[in-house]
Formats: sequence, C-alpha cells, structure tokens
Amino acid sequence: GTVELWAADFDAGSFDNCTPQGQLKVTFADPRIHPDSINRVFSCANGEIGTVPVELWVQDLAGNVSYCETFVVIQTNNGDEDCSTPPGAVIGGNIHTEEDEAVEFVEVNLSGAMASDQMTGNAGNYMFHNILMEQDYTVAPERDDQPLNGVSTFDLVLMSKHILGIELLDSPYKLIAADVNNSGTITTFDMVQLRKLILNLDETFPNNTSWRFIPEHYEFIDPQNPWAGFIPEVMSFNNIAESVTDANFIAIKIGDLNASATPSSAAAVEGRNATGLLEFEMNETLLSSGTTYKVPVRASSISEVTGYQYTMNYDANVMNITSIEPGVVGLENFGMLEAGTITTSWNGEAAADDVLFTLVIDAKSDAVLSEVLKVSSARTVAEAYSNNAELWDVAFTYEGAKLAQAQLYPNEPNPFDNKTTVGFYLPEATQGTLEVLDLSGKILRTIKDSYTAGRHAVEIDLTNLPNAGVLYYRLSTDTFTATKKMIKLQQ
Repeated sequence: GTVELWAADFDAGSFDNCTPQGQLKVTFADPRIHPDSINRVFSCANGEIGTVPVELWVQDLAGNVSYCETFVVIQTNNGDEDCSTPPGAVIGGNIHTEEDEAVEFVEVNLSGAMASDQMTGNAGNYMFHNILMEQDYTVAPERDDQPLNGVSTFDLVLMSKHILGIELLDSPYKLIAADVNNSGTITTFDMVQLRKLILNLDETFPNNTSWRFIPEHYEFIDPQNPWAGFIPEVMSFNNIAESVTDANFIAIKIGDLNASATPSSAAAVEGRNATGLLEFEMNETLLSSGTTYKVPVRASSISEVTGYQYTMNYDANVMNITSIEPGVVGLENFGMLEAGTITTSWNGEAAADDVLFTLVIDAKSDAVLSEVLKVSSARTVAEAYSNNAELWDVAFTYEGAKLAQAQLYPNEPNPFDNKTTVGFYLPEATQGTLEVLDLSGKILRTIKDSYTAGRHAVEIDLTNLPNAGVLYYRLSTDTFTATKKMIKLQQ
C-alpha cells in the first residue's frame, strides 16, 4: 500500500547561474521549511491513488528557491483503482493543528501486539491495517524538525504580553507552545531560549521537541493551566474489539504563538504584506584603513513598533564589527555568528531619540560604510511588528549619504602579477580618467569613462606591460586628482 519516490527523479535539468551543477537541492516541499523532504512516501492510507499533484522545489547554495508543479500517477500492483482497505481491523486518524490545518511529515509509531510506523502525508492522515483483535496498542506521533518554522520575534512579543498580564494566551495549546523549555510554566527563561533560536545561537530546543501532539479528545482539567493534570501525548487501546478511525491528535508547534507555522507542503504560504518600514539610522562614515569607529544606531519610528529582527551583513574583508555597545537594546539581543554576519532580535519599548546600540568598527581598508554594511534575511528574517501587530519591513539609512570628498583607494591585490583592481569613491556623477604611470611620469595605460555617484572598482590589465616594480596610478576628474603607488611583479 505504499511507494517511495525521490524528488531528484523528477528533475529534468534545473540549473542556476552561481551554483555548480549537482549541488542544487531538490525537494518535494519548500526546503527552507522542510529541508528533509527529498523523498516522499505515497500510500493508500492517504488516498494517494491515480494522478497525484506534487511540487518540485529547487534551492541554490545562496538559499534562493524556485518551484514548479507536476504530477505522478500512482497505481496499485493488482490494478485496484479504489485502493480498498485490506481485510482486518484498522487504527487510524488525522493529525491537525488547533486551526484544523493538516500536519505532514509526522512519524506515527504503533507499538504493542504489532509494531509499525508511518509518515503522514499532506492530508495529515495515517492508518495501520490488519490489526490483531483483542490486543493492546499504543499510537505515538513524533516530529522534531525545523524548529524555526513559524517562530519569530513576534512570538516573543506575545509571550511578553502574557507574562506581564497585558494580553493572555487564549488556549491551552498556545500555552504549551509558549513553554519552550518544557518546565510546566511560562517565564522569561522561555523567552531567553526562544530568542537564542531566533538569533541562530541554538539550532534546536534543548529541552523540547519542535512539535508536540495531544489526543484530540483530551479535555484539560484547567484550560488556563494545562499542566494542572497529566498531559497525554500518546493514545492507548486495550483489548481492541473493533477498528478505530478517529485516533486524531492536535499538533502544537513549539514557539509558534500566532499560528504562523507551515504544517504541510499543501498549506498555502502567505506572502509578506508589509504595511510600514522601520529604518535604522546611522551617520554615513568614510572608513579609513587601520582606524576604529563608533557608529550609534537610532530609529525615529521605534516607538511605533513592539519588536524587530534581522540579519546584519558586512564585508569582513573591508571591516570588522569588534563589539556592540548596548543602549536600549542589550547584548543579549545579538548573535555574533561567523565573520560578516550578526543576527539581532528585540522586543520592548523605546523612544525616537534613544540610541538603540552602537557599532564598534575596525576598518581594514578604505570604504564607505553604507556600501559594506547591509540588512538582510540571510539567517534571521528581517521584519518588524507595529503596535497594531502589523508587519513592517526593515532597512538601514545613512545620514549624509553623499560624502563631500572623492576618494582613491589602495589597489587590490598589491603587489600583483598581471591584473589589479583600483577602487574609488565619487560624491557625484562625473567623467573620470584613471591612468597608470611609470617612475618617469610616462603614461602606460589610460581608462576614461562616465561614472555615477558612489563607489567604483575598475580592473586594470597590465599583462603585456614589460615594466615591473613601482608604478603609479592616478584618478582625475574636473574637481579632484589623487595618485597612489602600486607594485607589479616581474613576469
């Protein structure tokens, strides 16, 4: 009654312009949510017979995804078109969320007089056949993947309001979801642990699983305190006398307090519909190699939001954020990951003129701050939450973004064999001339072009130039001239 297929079998030549062939990830579901969905089991128990639609997802090394829809024709080996139930009793049911959304990829284990296991499909169903009568059985669902599915700083906002008594969570299932550390209470310790997950400091819940499952028929002794009595997470059937088809479970995504998790590949993924923008404001800074800078960060509309999160990316070859000085936002709200990546998550209250935090930057080479420091969703999704619970986008803005003075930067690499790159900054669009000269002042190469305002990088090819040793390069515009040295190695 089952057949297993692999997503790669459906791939007819997906490609990407930056990812080498063979390194694309091919899955049946969104790999950002279900990275392990490289295979799928189709079964009679889920009614998957005949033409079954499937999605084929492809992800490149940068994390970008795309997908298409196709289908597979499933046939039984005896030509049974209605996939009728084999003889004998059955134990089965459905696994769904409190909002009645089917949950896929749940491993359902049957133990007792018989042992078996099944994986729920996108309809959330499972069914064990040929059950021996008058025997004892236990059904136990498990799913422990993608802990960040449905988890964001907005859940911390909701958890904080519950702890402070401002707005209580309104169901026992949400209360269990908020008990991140599985202690039987909801405290700031749960917030600390959830924030570590959002910041990518933790990869799993240390004391919990990603999903929990409660029998649908279970009635809580006190819905406002679900831990008042023993919470069953399995179903047991003693001396079974007939088939059971309503062994249903309510699935709880730990950490997800606003029901934003995607429980199955068939569930619709709502697009981002941002209604506002939270801008983090910094002074534009011209970085000079070997110099340390302190850059305060503010947000004039910070009083209009209850929290935010994002990933901060910077060019680690050009600069290094050596530390962060806390302001309204404390050090516990940052995750210092690999070089060039910092995650941040904050919720609370702040005023427009507050310094949220200060970046301490060591410059490794000359650069413009706005060109090497960016906000992204690379590790922690960039978003903010208004006081009305609306979703906002996040951006960096730089005061005085137009620097008054043009700059000519050291060439890279230096020394070089044949080719080197010269960088420069122009405060406004203009005609520019880049020249290479020998020690006598003779012009060896000339590059003329029209340049926009901002930073530029021009590659100079001196492959056939016989001169070696010290050379000069000069940038000239109508209002600016600068000269620096470079060293060409002997060919």
